[in-house]
Amino acid sequence: MEAMRRKWAIAIHGGAGVIERTLPTESAAIRVQRLEDIIASVSEALASGKSALDAVEEAVIQLEESPEFNAGKGAVFTANGSHELEAAIMNGHTGDCGAVCLVDSIRNPIRLARRILEQSPHVLLTAQAAQKLADDLERVPNDWFDTDLRKSQWEQWKARAD
Repeated sequence: MEAMRRKWAIAIHGGAGVIERTLPTESAAIRVQRLEDIIASVSEALASGKSALDAVEEAVIQLEESPEFNAGKGAVFTANGSHELEAAIMNGHTGDCGAVCLVDSIRNPIRLARRILEQSPHVLLTAQAAQKLADDLERVPNDWFDTDLRKSQWEQWKARAD
């Protein structure tokens, strides 16, 4: 009955890329549990009256903070061995969008994407132009985004590419 009264739905994913079929069962289970935890958290936020934009931002922040996924902490490496991140958010009622790409030190790029949506006449800002709007957002060194798994994947790719 509860589900029939809801006027919202949630769909999330853990980032671009492929989860190898060789992933140990316990690692896959951890990822699935984390996704379920995020959905539960965001469901509670929506049920308590938070806006859809607030709930979406919170879901993405949780993904960005989870090293199991390819969003923020755990992002893949670029060809040169660093991280460049992006995020986008949209207001479904108005069609307004905000997006950021090629940022390398903003801990939660989704916060910056939302700021672009709400405070910029632009839809997409990149690199330094985007980071000018991020004075008070938390910054981290680029290697904060590293994980052993992503580093190993990059090293394997690099060895094949050389």
